[in-house]
Amino acid sequence: MAYNSRYVPRAQPPEQRTRVLVQMDNAIAGLKTQAKAFGQPLFVRCVAGERSWLQVHAALYPTT
Repeated sequence: MAYNSRYVPRAQPPEQRTRVLVQMDNAIAGLKTQAKAFGQPLFVRCVAGERSWLQVHAALYPTT
């Protein structure tokens, strides 16, 4: 798969990133309940374009 800068987190406006997170929250059962207070700053940074969803997911569900 070729790299395309249109799909990096900073390429979309915050409103679009927020919409995607809301859609993921609706699709992934328990996302809100699992994230709680620890996850909220991560979601805010994702919406701001500072973190990608993969980085947020890795922080929420670290591999052992």
